[in-house]
Amino acid sequence: MWRLVAVLVPALIHNAGAVTNPRDCPTVTSTVSVCPSCLPMGCVIPTVVPCHPDCPKPVPTMMTRFPCGERCPGACSKSYSFMPCP
Repeated sequence: MWRLVAVLVPALIHNAGAVTNPRDCPTVTSTVSVCPSCLPMGCVIPTVVPCHPDCPKPVPTMMTRFPCGERCPGACSKSYSFMPCP
């Protein structure tokens, strides 16, 4: 069974503004598959991703998987709203 779960990377918590280091740009991690024996995440946290004019668009996304036989994802999933750049 395939599920799409987006997980927030701590870099997204930064306030909007000029970015002096590319490592400070927001990224998103998307979980593209979860083993069916894993429990579903029981909550969704809405999150606003601020605009960083100096960062790449769209926000870079990494894909991750939780196959059977490995650890299951934990915590809550995130739902994203992206602020437009002025």
